[in-house]
Amino acid sequence: GAVMGLVVVGLGLLDIAVWFLVLNAFYQGEQAALITITTTMLTFGMGASTQALFARVGGGIYTKAADVGADLVGKVEANIPEDDPRNPATIADNVGDNVGDVAGMGADLYESYCGSILSTAALGATAFAMNGDMQLRAVIAPMIIAAVGVFLSLIGIFLVKTKEGATMKDLLGSLSLGTNTSAVLIAFATFGILYSLQIENWMGVSFSVICGLLAGVIIGKATEYYTSLSFKPTKEIAAAGETGSATVIIKGIGTGMISTCIPIVTISVAIILSYLCANGFELALTTESISRGLYGIGIAAVGMLSTLGITLATDAYGPIADNAGGNAEMSELGPEVRQRTDELDALGNTTAATGKGFAIGSAALTALALLASYVEEVKIAMTRAVESGTQYLTGAGEVFDPSKADMLQFMDFFQANLMNPRVLVGAFIGVMTAFLFSGLTMGAVGRAAGTMVEEVRRQFRTIKGILEGTGTPDYGRCVEISTRSAQREMIFPIGEPNTAYAKYFKGNSYLAQISDSQIPFFNVTFEPGCRNNWHTHHATSGGGQMLVGVAGRGWYQEEGKPAQEILPGTVIHIPANVKHWHGAAKDSWFAHLAFEIPGENTSNEWQEPVSDEEYGKLK
Repeated sequence: GAVMGLVVVGLGLLDIAVWFLVLNAFYQGEQAALITITTTMLTFGMGASTQALFARVGGGIYTKAADVGADLVGKVEANIPEDDPRNPATIADNVGDNVGDVAGMGADLYESYCGSILSTAALGATAFAMNGDMQLRAVIAPMIIAAVGVFLSLIGIFLVKTKEGATMKDLLGSLSLGTNTSAVLIAFATFGILYSLQIENWMGVSFSVICGLLAGVIIGKATEYYTSLSFKPTKEIAAAGETGSATVIIKGIGTGMISTCIPIVTISVAIILSYLCANGFELALTTESISRGLYGIGIAAVGMLSTLGITLATDAYGPIADNAGGNAEMSELGPEVRQRTDELDALGNTTAATGKGFAIGSAALTALALLASYVEEVKIAMTRAVESGTQYLTGAGEVFDPSKADMLQFMDFFQANLMNPRVLVGAFIGVMTAFLFSGLTMGAVGRAAGTMVEEVRRQFRTIKGILEGTGTPDYGRCVEISTRSAQREMIFPIGEPNTAYAKYFKGNSYLAQISDSQIPFFNVTFEPGCRNNWHTHHATSGGGQMLVGVAGRGWYQEEGKPAQEILPGTVIHIPANVKHWHGAAKDSWFAHLAFEIPGENTSNEWQEPVSDEEYGKLK
């Protein structure tokens, strides 16, 4: 776990430092160079966010598809223990812990970590733009705090120890000692760092960092309270199980909703306090007070994540403990070993939830700083446009000079206030997008888990001796299903079972219409071994079809010609009036986009199936 945490913060700081030095050498001597450099570096954060999205969503689909599939068939239907080697999905389940909870969370917090440092640096360059020496100090301050936090996290990591026979509270206390010690040390170190840099109002800015640290600790403790089996909420959920599954679901969802109150209130208070501490408790909305206050909010996010080295280590501890339990079960070690790993696994679920709390809390703090940084980026773009001859007019018809405008004037120019219906509509759509995205992701997990369930059932039916322990499950097949499902669901929807054309296919396929205007096209997904019949797209002029491979491995063959392998990125142009077939390889899921080329008098003619002998020759 410590390796994971330290690698994330180490690579983050290395990337930021390298790009800062490169851009500083490139823009050195230019007017407003630091503002240009720091706002340009925000695109680094955008790249990290994009990568984190794919890692988090893809990893989540992978791990939950394997987890649900393994538990539903293995534990519920076959009545075998969790992680039993007779369960074909048990390897995929254990691999999924690493993919989703380690790699996914690492990518997520890497983005938050880099984003908080970069946005704070950009705000520092703006807040102290009139004082070149102070401007540089404000830019490097968040980087130095984060760097010192890495070394102080190491101290916290070495403090995490426990004794034989420790209870759950003892284990939690041991982890808390490490994280809390690192937090206290970075709090003291912050005062020294900002004093040494002689940052204006260094004392107030230091307390902004303390606000972020305290917010992180409170969020961690609140998460611990709502997820640890030692406290009341989880005990009440367990008690609800005495009356059935439905009451467990109701109680669990209700408790989860209530658990959001403490983190939201904490973040809200931290935003207000860090803003006021950094601007000297100036309540008037002047240009200087706003810019200094926003810098305080940004550096509060840096403070919250300054101990990410140990925070992420405790998060990665969860899946490590889970895998240890899986190894113990598959190795048929004694029951006392499994009992210990189960206790560690239960603790790991709490620490994993704490890591998610840090990710969400820091993202909330960073969001406001990123918005302010975005305004600076807009200011730079508009200033360059004015230099090229563009003129901007206010609603009153007056000329607007972006180079001399402050934050409040930009808000007035763009009418960014709640009385503007476009702003309110944008807020509503933003809130809705979170639910939409979550719903789509849950749907993707459900489809992938359904496929996993069917595969585990198939292996129990067709591979003799699995449940007796004399047969060997096909573990690789389940790993492939999770992998392919995660990749496929992130690119194009798999759609619904292709029942309308099922009689023209051998095996199971799925169809999703992507577009029905201009050039209609579909995403067609084939299970391993599935292929369509020989068929022809007829047309008197134009017509035909174009295939683009997007996932897995498949085949395309025209009559009288050898079969052609299709991989992601392969483009197949199918002329009209040519007999052909296409489908998945025997050992791989396969998906392609099918574009219908417009033509005159178009029609499709379905013909005989591809024989097993012909198909069996393909490797």
